[in-house]
Amino acid sequence: MKAVLAIFFGMILMGQSNPNNRVIGIWDGKLEAGGATYRLVVHIRSDEGKLTGAMESPDQGPGEIPVENLKFEKDKLTFTITAAGGSYEGTLKDGKLEGKWSQGGGTFDLNLTMRDKS
Repeated sequence: MKAVLAIFFGMILMGQSNPNNRVIGIWDGKLEAGGATYRLVVHIRSDEGKLTGAMESPDQGPGEIPVENLKFEKDKLTFTITAAGGSYEGTLKDGKLEGKWSQGGGTFDLNLTMRDKS
């Protein structure tokens, strides 16, 4: 029984020691640009310890766009989407990502809230 508990608590501690675990999941946000509001969904996953992801805009049609250069360091999440010519930089604060989306010479607020922890 002690061995089982040791393994269980060891697994918990290992999961907590990886800071990427704090951002892995599905994040929802709204982007206001050009007089319109767009819902955005950001999927952040871990593939063998490396962060990967995709973004979708349900208001602009179905389909995910791959996220590139995805990094999470010192509570800052950054990524680019070459296909859209955009980039994101946000800070994890109180379980939410407070950030900015830059695209086409403009910068817009884009705060994300985790919907589902994957």
